[in-house]
Amino acid sequence: MDHVIGPRTLAFGHWHDEHCALIRACLQPGYTYRLVDVGANAGLISRQLLATPGLHFEGADCFEPDPHNFSLLQANLAPFAGVRLHAAAVSDIDGRAELFRGARNAGDVSLTPGAKLRSVDDLRSMAVPLVAAARVAQDALQSLLGEQSRLVWKSDTQGHDLKIVAAMPDTFWQRVTIALIEVPSVAASATEISRFMAVVGSFPVRRSIKFAQQDVSPEYVRKFIERGSGRELDLLLAR
Repeated sequence: MDHVIGPRTLAFGHWHDEHCALIRACLQPGYTYRLVDVGANAGLISRQLLATPGLHFEGADCFEPDPHNFSLLQANLAPFAGVRLHAAAVSDIDGRAELFRGARNAGDVSLTPGAKLRSVDDLRSMAVPLVAAARVAQDALQSLLGEQSRLVWKSDTQGHDLKIVAAMPDTFWQRVTIALIEVPSVAASATEISRFMAVVGSFPVRRSIKFAQQDVSPEYVRKFIERGSGRELDLLLAR
């Protein structure tokens, strides 16, 4: 029990299921789906999506580097078939990195030094394994069961999403029906921003969730990133 996710989930009976509803609305009967959840935390979003009546999920790949959250992820997704859980963070390369975690909010988990986490007074850090995004993409594509199989992407990494999305190949994004990405307004290389914007531009539907689901242009997204405000944009991409 933290001070944010636990109390809200108990009070409302779900964790941001309004976001899950937006994803469900873009999925179609007749297709099967595989979920890729990067920054899965305790698995509440994955659990809510996998349990959706009328939609056939083949399974999921969930990545969570924080050991405490990972133990809850294992418990929450135990009832579902085809789920692979990875006690690692996704990045542009394989390796190891320092992970920062705030005790008061179980969602305050980030690879980004100096990330604007809410729990600034009680941060802890630990070394965690990294898995390269290109390898994640390859494994996910190989797990699809056929031409009628599609991918659903959700990432929420408190500042690292730009780097991850930019490192995934076009062959991966072409099989993604819908993506929910927490886009950070942080310093990034011109190459990363350009590659990220190419991914954004490949989806005909682009919406900002926090701002009344309004449509946003690629130029709006680019300017938001380049502002470097440290804020986040919950971006919905769909085709």
